[in-house]
Amino acid sequence: MSAIRTERRLGRRLGRRDRPEVSVVIPARNEAALIGVAIARVRRALLSADIAPEIIVVDDGSSDGTSDVVRSCPRGWDVRLVHLPTPRGKAAAVLAGFRQASGHLVAFIDADLEVPAEALLPMVRRAQELGPALTCVVAARAHDPRRPARRRRRSPP
Repeated sequence: MSAIRTERRLGRRLGRRDRPEVSVVIPARNEAALIGVAIARVRRALLSADIAPEIIVVDDGSSDGTSDVVRSCPRGWDVRLVHLPTPRGKAAAVLAGFRQASGHLVAFIDADLEVPAEALLPMVRRAQELGPALTCVVAARAHDPRRPARRRRRSPP
């Protein structure tokens, strides 16, 4: 029995013809302050291009109410919550979201929107152009040589 709990906000199963064009997976851990904004911006960005997204938020064992914020999204937004009861890491959260995705395309974006939600549009458009020939589309931020690279350091346990 899996410890992963999935909550579907739409309350219906998608058939093959009803599949969303894009599933957007947002892994999140203790992102209650940002997740509502992230969901709204991802949705707004894709709807502006007439793409109705399925949004899957994977709560990776948050202790700050991240899941509650996701549950409070309006019912018609097609937002799904996947709850991992204990923190398992970003890779596990991404994989859990991918397994739940039903869209023709699956995109991933961080809850902090370090990469803006609007960056999804050119990737989705390119994927639509390539069609079945598509293997993978990856976005990366360009390094600005005028700004020094910074690394986040984790404090020792």
